Amino acid sequence: MLRLCQVRPERLDYYLNVTKSISKDPFAERDGYWLGSGPASFGLGGDVRAADLYLIGSGRHPTSNLLLNRYQASVTYAATDATFAAPKTVSLLHALGSEEVRDQIMLAHRKSVEESMAFIDRRLVRVRQSKDGVRTQTRGSIFGAAVFEHRLSRSLDPHLHSHLLIMNLAHKSSLTSESATSWSAFHAAPLFFHCGLLGALYRSNLRNEMTRSLGVRWTARRHGWYDLEGFSQAMVSAFSRRQGEILADLATSGYSSNYATAISAKQSRKPREHSSSYEELANRWLDRSFLAGISATRLREVTESHTPKFPVEVSPVAETIDRVGGTLNTRPAMTTLLRAVVDELPNGVRITDLEDHVADAIERHSLAKPTELWPFGPRADHRTPRQTLIHEKARSRNGSSFGIDCAPNKQSLEERDPASLSYAR
Repeated sequence: MLRLCQVRPERLDYYLNVTKSISKDPFAERDGYWLGSGPASFGLGGDVRAADLYLIGSGRHPTSNLLLNRYQASVTYAATDATFAAPKTVSLLHALGSEEVRDQIMLAHRKSVEESMAFIDRRLVRVRQSKDGVRTQTRGSIFGAAVFEHRLSRSLDPHLHSHLLIMNLAHKSSLTSESATSWSAFHAAPLFFHCGLLGALYRSNLRNEMTRSLGVRWTARRHGWYDLEGFSQAMVSAFSRRQGEILADLATSGYSSNYATAISAKQSRKPREHSSSYEELANRWLDRSFLAGISATRLREVTESHTPKFPVEVSPVAETIDRVGGTLNTRPAMTTLLRAVVDELPNGVRITDLEDHVADAIERHSLAKPTELWPFGPRADHRTPRQTLIHEKARSRNGSSFGIDCAPNKQSLEERDPASLSYAR
């Protein structure tokens, strides 16, 4: 699941205050880390320090304190927060499984977030510029991102997710120069427009990594959405109290659209409560899991009953591309094609492998050349994030994907799958 929002400079402390280097609470998350080529070019590496994050968020060089963007005074947001959340069954296995299983799941989640970040940088980043009074856009490379990994929901249930803070600095050519004219704010509208696709690519990459490393199997919850085999809906609901709070607020309001769900998630949000250590929370989860029917034997069966591990080619990607491409329009949009392909692959596919397979299918002429090639989104290029928000609100009755990567809202409140709300923190 993926949720997008833009972050003002004064809100950066939200991500720092729960890290081990700053928080004094019994529970704290690991410090954030830098991702991308920009931080390395500025001498930033390893953990994210508060001073560096604030300086980069304000468009300044972390060492010299000089402004990187001469138009920084007109920039409102410091970063775009792309929150990638693992499916609830993955969060449960991460919280209740063995140490080896936890390490493999965290590694798969981290790789999937990094692959998603690389995809955004390759395909979606735009830099706006004005020349002779004409405003245009050009390809750019983002500075990078600060990644903060969290393991809890607001209701202190297992909820593995990462905040990918994409800093609001982009370079219109290469990262070889650090002059003030080389950097500007990047155009975030394509990220919002393709939120649903980005969430699907992350989940597909995660399924693929976990299938390779743990030999797990997946079952379809609904088309395009997969959970680990071995967990029932009752087990998931027992660790989804935050979802229950949102559904209760929705029932009071009488609405059931995706936009109403986002409002209810914000209204029912509790302050962070980290008075218990992670070990104490884990012991409570074990007690609750026993009552829900999640035994140690069942947890072992999820990862140990399907040996030997799957071979390297865990998904028939090429065949799926040919089959799906034939069922779509004569020349489908690239975004439509990619989403349709990953939704058909229970074991997922790595994002880079998917791009290679699509390029190969076009070269072999087994797939008609899509109407929209890389980079994506001529329809999204001219929209600001605010305009995209208005547009997606208008599409809400047909199942908007803006910000919240969840089920179409044609379902009634009673029919909605509670697991679709697991993005809420």
